Amino acid sequence: MRNVDKRHSDYNKYASMWQFMRDSNEGELAIKSGRDKYLPKLSTAQTDESYNAYLNRAKYYNFVGRVCNIARGQIFRKEPNISGLSEELFENFDLTGRSLSSFARSLFDEIFIVNRAGVLIDYSVESGRPYAVLYKAENIVNWRTEVIGGELKLTLVVLEGLVNEYNGFDESQRKVWRSLHLENGVYIVRDWVQDKDKQEFILTGEQMPIMNNSVLDYIPFYFCCNTGINPEVSKPQLYDFAEVNRGLYVNSADYENRLHMTGAVTLVTRGGDDNKAIPIGASFNLPADGGADFLEASTDGGLENAMNKKIEILASLQSAIISGQGRYVQSAQTAQITSEGETATLKDYSRVMDIIFIALCELMETWLTGEADITVEFNDDFDSARSTMQEAVQLNGIWSANGITDHDYYINMREMELISKDTTEEQFFAAIDAQKKKKVDEFMLSYQQTWQNDQQNNSQDNPDYNNSGDNNNA
Repeated sequence: MRNVDKRHSDYNKYASMWQFMRDSNEGELAIKSGRDKYLPKLSTAQTDESYNAYLNRAKYYNFVGRVCNIARGQIFRKEPNISGLSEELFENFDLTGRSLSSFARSLFDEIFIVNRAGVLIDYSVESGRPYAVLYKAENIVNWRTEVIGGELKLTLVVLEGLVNEYNGFDESQRKVWRSLHLENGVYIVRDWVQDKDKQEFILTGEQMPIMNNSVLDYIPFYFCCNTGINPEVSKPQLYDFAEVNRGLYVNSADYENRLHMTGAVTLVTRGGDDNKAIPIGASFNLPADGGADFLEASTDGGLENAMNKKIEILASLQSAIISGQGRYVQSAQTAQITSEGETATLKDYSRVMDIIFIALCELMETWLTGEADITVEFNDDFDSARSTMQEAVQLNGIWSANGITDHDYYINMREMELISKDTTEEQFFAAIDAQKKKKVDEFMLSYQQTWQNDQQNNSQDNPDYNNSGDNNNA
């Protein structure tokens, strides 16, 4: 068979965009490795030596990577709240030892950076349980949907990957393909390799997965993006953000190049002996009609202003995405850039993660136990930072004055994230009682030592102290 590796038209359209987004997130090394793909030459006549120097002077300020790190940190500031999922699935979600939380972080990165990923729910006969496999956008090379019985269903997904092959100490990689089919209402999996002449694809395996003694009538593959589960390909939300970041990189290259060329003040003389060196830090003679001037750039050509404007735009866009409260706009240019996908704030991403993992967990739990009642909640509390010390002191004061019950005090301490969510109410107040006892014991010990020291000092200063005390008592 031929053309197992055929690319979907949307794959060809978006592949370079996905690579750009990954490079932008990775940082300066990846961006500079792209050379003139991201930093054009000054002219077609620019030599490689000149371009290399121009490239090396450029600075890439990684705003894309920073906003991704902040977003991930906000979403996973609290562990997702999952109920109804078997512990063995939660603790080892993909049969590689990764928990659901760890798997979710990887999936979130893919959605946030390139706005596309896929998750296949497969079954391990050896382990006797289902598991999840995460596929990057670049590994999902082809797909097809059809309306069947009034419902849009996946009928084809082609996945491309690499397997390692070892020969003693040597290691090599070989491409393999897995095609997922829905044929006559039955889910079928086929595995492929390509022959050595790269002309034909050879079928190496075929299976019909069974769930609860029945074949599946759908492909258990989930396309994930910032709108939920959807096979349609769309532009990454951060693409325009990354383009502004790249523009800043180009501006920095020109700015650093200009500083290199004109940053040093240059002495220019008129008249004198061309063959005679001009001493530095000493006087020298010139003809009466000669003279000397210093040559320096009087302006940066607007480059610094252009860079500052881009930094302002990037800061505004970052605020719009991270705030979780909608768009924040400082200029018309920023408004134009944010208008597309302006609702994709962190709260939206949190809801999308809820939708995706409810679907994944329900299928996995049903495959394992025959039934499922799953709830999933990812963190969506981005409006305020963790409680301040002043708020904690105020709460403690109200409780100490019997202004609230012990139970309400405990609940508020948990909601303010001042104690671990795993701490029970009994453990919390037991720790408080232990702390109080420790402080009382420390105070009594300190008081006793102070009293003993006072007694000793008074005895040394006044030998008759003890006797006078006895007389007084008498």
